[in-house]
Amino acid sequence: MIERLFGRSSGPPALAVKDVKEQIAKAAVRFDGQPPDMDLMRARLADRYRDAGLTPIAPEEFDSFTGGFDEETCRRLAVLVAALESEEVLKALGNSSEERPLMEQMKAAFFDLAHYTPLLTLELMRQSHLRAEELARRFIAGLGATVQGESVKASRQRLERLDYAKLLEETERAKRAAAVRMEKLHEMQDEQERTRTRRGKW
Repeated sequence: MIERLFGRSSGPPALAVKDVKEQIAKAAVRFDGQPPDMDLMRARLADRYRDAGLTPIAPEEFDSFTGGFDEETCRRLAVLVAALESEEVLKALGNSSEERPLMEQMKAAFFDLAHYTPLLTLELMRQSHLRAEELARRFIAGLGATVQGESVKASRQRLERLDYAKLLEETERAKRAAAVRMEKLHEMQDEQERTRTRRGKW
């Protein structure tokens, strides 16, 4: 009712994570292994911001943000830009931009997200729907939107469980702990063997 009367909803927009995840998964298939076309990506991002009634950043600003990106990071950025093909995402882009500075939103949802998620490769996202969901949830948060049907607390907890970098770190920590336990077990066995040997001499 509020949206119909005033043209926008109260509070941040909500997005269905399933739809965003599917958009990202499809884009991962499309761009995986392809040489990134930065000129086309810059133009698409600018066009979609204009479609949302927003002023896009200047081409030189885009180039400044992406100048140090490797190819995989550029492909991940292409996936995020492709998510704007969804009309619901585009609507959320315009609505959430009213709640925060435009540059802050763009950095969080596109440039920083592409740069600081190196473990979420396109190949991995093609193979695992959980990794596509992780990027989708990070993208929604970067836009300043919320996940439809979830409380902020529930969304945060779900993302913490999905955090691939954290999962790998925990796995590595468990491997190191297991190696330490195994080493101690071997030491105990060696000590028991030496004790039996000493007793045998008597």
